Amino acid sequence: LLMIFLINLVVANKTATYGQKLFDIYMSLPLEFHFDNNSAAIMVNIRTGISLALDAVRVVLMMSLDLMLMLGAFMILLFTEATAIITAAVSLGIIALVYHRFFSPIFSYWGQMNLKLERDLVRWISQTFDSIRDVKILGAQQFLSSIIFDIGKHKYRYDCFSKTSIQIPRLLIETTIIVGFLGIFILLKSKSENLTDLFYALGLFGMASLRLMPSLNRFLTSAAELRRNAAYISTIFEMF
Repeated sequence: LLMIFLINLVVANKTATYGQKLFDIYMSLPLEFHFDNNSAAIMVNIRTGISLALDAVRVVLMMSLDLMLMLGAFMILLFTEATAIITAAVSLGIIALVYHRFFSPIFSYWGQMNLKLERDLVRWISQTFDSIRDVKILGAQQFLSSIIFDIGKHKYRYDCFSKTSIQIPRLLIETTIIVGFLGIFILLKSKSENLTDLFYALGLFGMASLRLMPSLNRFLTSAAELRRNAAYISTIFEMF
């Protein structure tokens, strides 16, 4: 818990620091850049992009911790029943690989669309209130309100898709571990008639699964979040 707190604290401080640096970079750019680029993109990069880019560091560090925990649990279980553990590890690895290969480009596309729509949303809001007198004189409130609704509807629909798809690894992992637990029970039962050894081994597998399920789920979820936020992250790195 202390390590997690320190990681979050360092990332929070660095986010503020690099947010200031990015703000200074934008202010130092020539006027031609600001004429060619809408300020909405700059606002999104400073407000959201820098936060997601630095948060990626935290996510990678947490993924490393989860990976070490999973490897440690597998190494301990190897001394109990190597065949069953290798089979379970291969099965979980295949699930993780298939999920990543199938959903990775989808998350990337959703992230790009989310970035584009957020910029459009900020641009329309900013321009509306910068010209609020003309908006009221022309009676354009209803027109602008409908635009904000359309952009927001599409943006939050992509968010809905992402948040729903991120739950898929948990369901797959839980199903695989339950089926695998049953398979391990049948395998051990066929090898040993000693109920004491059988219950000991099953208890060890059960305790390990309680550690492996959340760690593997967090690992895959974090990988999906990194892929979804890749558009924001790459934009920030280009500025530095």
